[in-house]
Amino acid sequence: MTWSVYQHWDPLKVCAVGRSYPPEFYSWITKPVVRSLFEKIAIETEEDYQNIIKKLESFGVIVLRPDMYEQVHYLEGDDSKYIPPPMTPRDYTVMIGDVFYENTNGLPQWKSGWESIIEQVR
Repeated sequence: MTWSVYQHWDPLKVCAVGRSYPPEFYSWITKPVVRSLFEKIAIETEEDYQNIIKKLESFGVIVLRPDMYEQVHYLEGDDSKYIPPPMTPRDYTVMIGDVFYENTNGLPQWKSGWESIIEQVR
């Protein structure tokens, strides 16, 4: 299927909806109270995404979601850092005409998160 965007006021046909870390991602947190709060946020965030998806689909919009990559951290020098999940498609992708652009800021993990969407759009 081929999509294109030429005018920002064209009817919405396809929309990318982000994805957050799943509740099990926070299993490394040792304090049960803190871990349960993060898990609760993860569950409620996905519920919110599902509500958005349901509304979009009720208008006939095709919803695409990025894959959640398995490696959620990268090494930079001596520091191990977590990268944010692909929650905000508009921050890293744009469709202009019939060309889909992405900016992964040099982080291969982000690219793997958006790969399924990129394959569908191109």
